[in-house]
Amino acid sequence: MISNKASLITRLGWVINDVDPLIEQAKQHLDGYLKWENEANETGEEGLLDCTQLLENIHGSLDLVGAHGAAMLAKEMLILASELNQDKIDKTEEAKQALVNAFIRLPEYLNHLEEGYADLPVIILPLLNDLRAARETQLLSEHLVFLPDSETISNEDIGIYDYVSLDTENLQKACVRLRYHFQKSLLGWFKEEEKQHSLQILQRVAKNLIRLNKSSRLRALWWIIIALAEALEHEKLESSITVKLLMGQMEREIRIFGEKQEVGHNASILDTLIKNLLYYVGLAEKGAETLDAVKEAYLLDMHLPQGETLYELREYYHAPGRALWKSVADSLNEQIGHLVTHIETIDTQNKAAFGEQIADLSESLQKLIGSLRVIGLNQAANIIDDLDKQLIYASDDSNEDAYQLERDDFLDVTQRLLQLQQVLAEYARTGDDITDAIFSDSYNLDRVVVRQTQDAIIEDIQSTQQNLSEFIDNKSDLNALNQASQYLSYVKGALVLLSHTEFIPLVDAIKIYIQEDLKRERRCPSETEQPYLADALAILETSIKMFQENEDYTDLLQDAYIAIDHLTEHSVIPHLVDELQRADINRQLKQKKKQFQKMPPAILKKIALL
Repeated sequence: MISNKASLITRLGWVINDVDPLIEQAKQHLDGYLKWENEANETGEEGLLDCTQLLENIHGSLDLVGAHGAAMLAKEMLILASELNQDKIDKTEEAKQALVNAFIRLPEYLNHLEEGYADLPVIILPLLNDLRAARETQLLSEHLVFLPDSETISNEDIGIYDYVSLDTENLQKACVRLRYHFQKSLLGWFKEEEKQHSLQILQRVAKNLIRLNKSSRLRALWWIIIALAEALEHEKLESSITVKLLMGQMEREIRIFGEKQEVGHNASILDTLIKNLLYYVGLAEKGAETLDAVKEAYLLDMHLPQGETLYELREYYHAPGRALWKSVADSLNEQIGHLVTHIETIDTQNKAAFGEQIADLSESLQKLIGSLRVIGLNQAANIIDDLDKQLIYASDDSNEDAYQLERDDFLDVTQRLLQLQQVLAEYARTGDDITDAIFSDSYNLDRVVVRQTQDAIIEDIQSTQQNLSEFIDNKSDLNALNQASQYLSYVKGALVLLSHTEFIPLVDAIKIYIQEDLKRERRCPSETEQPYLADALAILETSIKMFQENEDYTDLLQDAYIAIDHLTEHSVIPHLVDELQRADINRQLKQKKKQFQKMPPAILKKIALL
């Protein structure tokens, strides 16, 4: 994907002739430090200190011109070199190796930007994580993996059906034995002593842990560990610092399982750990049974590019590789959908729960902001960050300027998020960043924009129909269901932006039916259901077209909701459109119908020609 931000190339040109020599000098100082330490057995503090000072200048220059990915890499290098210089690092060998690798990759990445490619920190994420793992701080990959709920992973996916129930004492004894074998195998793998045999034992331990757990989430966790060990055994993934850190953490999880039992252990496991493990499974090449099964179950190939070098990843900047970045934007749009739903539940009158609700919202917004930065949409990230800060400031009783947030304040947040969906939708389609246009004070929905947005809605409905047809033809293609759901997210965002509210419950109902019924139950709509689903989508498309031509679509749209009622009769979801929604829809459509009846045909024709 070639960046449309030619200004980044221009800005980079201002400093690159100064930055390149600084990188080379800093690398020489690091080499001197490493050589001094190896040959003279001295600390080489001066060489490392000089390297750190130069990295500070490099970071400052790259940050100044807005080369965010390169600046992020330089900052991680700076922090690690500084902590290494202050003897704060326990894993010194890993830290040195990570810095050496980073000095090789930083000039590569800058060259990549000079060639006109987009500044996407995700490309160098494995390297960023290696630098962070060396100083044992939180990894970054959880912002990129959008895994489904682990409860959707079944025994059929895992291929292990049996469950062994042990009392507390025997479970603790079993965990002691399993942990011993896991530790011994880790050591053999770390030292590369019978590496493949050690990784095979790790897999056997993980299989036993699957059998000792009843929870789908914990069974899925150890299934992911088998896939990761299998990838390492078959050399489908490099044994990086970060991967070793993650596998080492699993040895502690066995101990916690023995101490806290299954319920306590499940509560202590963070989604972050599962996401980080999945990220590295996703980076592995295909070619092993469990590895391939995990990648398919979690749709990792749709979300993550394989390969860790710039040369390999550049291939994904051209079709069909662009689809991988599109999937990241799609997933962010899904996050936004969840955020909008969360905002609607905030009760401004409930003083006791209000602070906690704002804190939860802020945490979700910060995760979204981090994800936006990783895919290069930094301006959009800054806008949402400012919005989050305003909410926190306004709701903080310790500030003298704090005020009671009202419903309208949250409607403003929702509006901003819906605008962000438009930015992401365009980014997913073309790779362009239209943040300036969408968030501009002068931005308004004139007739041309309305027409273009309605045309986009129709295209997205047609794409939804196509993906559903693909799923019906190939009943195991969950990717097609995911794509259909994403297109419906675009449709809803555009409908909200245009205030076409009478269509929204229909779109929501179809999306819930796809996500919570077809996908969760892993089933194909029956021959009885298929016509109702097809009717609902076809009527939605036709209604939008009639709306464009100022024709009365209200009776037709009622037929779409009737099709949803029939669909509900066959769905596991009790109410795809509830009674309150239905009453509101009827009220809106009655008002719309009156407007059409009052408008003379001559005026309708005139409007149609505008």
